[in-house]
Parts: sequence; structure tokens; C-alpha cells
Amino acid sequence: MSTVSNRTSADGYPLSAQQALAGMLYAVVAMACFAVLDTTNKFLLASVPMLMVLWFRYAFQAVATTALMLPRRGRAVFHTGAFKLQIIRGLLLLTSSFLAFGSLIRMPVAEFSAIAMLSPLAVTILARFILKEHVSTLRWIFVSGGMVGALLIVRPGGSMEPSHAWIPLLMVLSYSSLDRKSTRLNSSHTVISYAVFCLKEK
Repeated sequence: MSTVSNRTSADGYPLSAQQALAGMLYAVVAMACFAVLDTTNKFLLASVPMLMVLWFRYAFQAVATTALMLPRRGRAVFHTGAFKLQIIRGLLLLTSSFLAFGSLIRMPVAEFSAIAMLSPLAVTILARFILKEHVSTLRWIFVSGGMVGALLIVRPGGSMEPSHAWIPLLMVLSYSSLDRKSTRLNSSHTVISYAVFCLKEK
């Protein structure tokens, strides 16, 4: 019989130890997918206009999301008590996508990915000082370790032009700004649906 931990999902429901472990495994797989995605985008951007790559990525995601979400949730997937917040979040994701693709045009994938992985640190800082959430000492240690790892990759004298570093840093700030707040107010299905449709309509 599974035990319930003191962790909760983005929807606010308590998680069992098995569910928490599954969530961590999903996160690892997601990060691996992001690595492949960034490499693929870098390859495409060498020969295809950025807007075309960006549009096709989110057009496909919108179609796939609709096919997966609507049969399971119906129109309820679009019900939200924070419509303006969802639109703002969609615009922030659009901004971060433009910044991400612009970064990949100008810098190596490894350096870009290292800076992008600072997002957990940014989210943790915003959660603690803006949303006033409790952040354990262990979590501070983990996210600080991630920052150290990023600094080891993005080091002085590396292959990245220092003047381009501000682009992915802005992307991290844009992506992190409303991420936690919106998932607290809506289900993860609603957050995903609004995000992809906001991006597709632009």
C-alpha cells in the first residue's frame, strides 16, 4: 500500500511516494526531450526561417494537445478562473520561445541549454520571495548545484560570445515569471491547453 507524502501536485492534490517518483522520472525524460528538441531546432535554424520553425512546432503541439485533451476533458479543459493570467502566461511563453530560438541562432547548444537550466533556480526564488512559499534547505542546495553546473559550462573563454548571454537569461526570466502562479490556480491540463493555443494564434 502506497504512503502519501507531504508533497502536492500542481493541482493541489496530495501525492503518494510512487507518484512523486513517477513525476521525477517524467521530469528526467522531459529534460532529455528538451535536449533533443534544442539540437533539432539548432539544425533546422541553419536552413529554415525562425518563424517557420516556431510556427510549425506549436501548430503541431496544438493539434496533438487537442487530440489528447478534448476526448478526455471536453470543453472543461478551457474553464479557468484566471483567464487574463492564462493569456499573459501564453504571451510570456511566446516571448521565451522567440528568445530561445534567437539564442540558438547565436550560440552553441550546450551553453544555451546550461543557461536554460537556470529556470528551476529562478522559479524557486520567485516562489520564495514573491509567492511566499516554503522552500526547504535541500531544495536550495539542489538548485544552487544546478547554477554551479551552468557556470562550469558557460565559463569565461568558452565558445559562447559573452554579449549573447543576456538573450537566454531573459528567456529564463520570462518563462519563470508566472509558471508557478498559473499552475496553482488551474489544472495542469488547462494550463497546457491555453499555452499552446495562445502561441498558435500569434
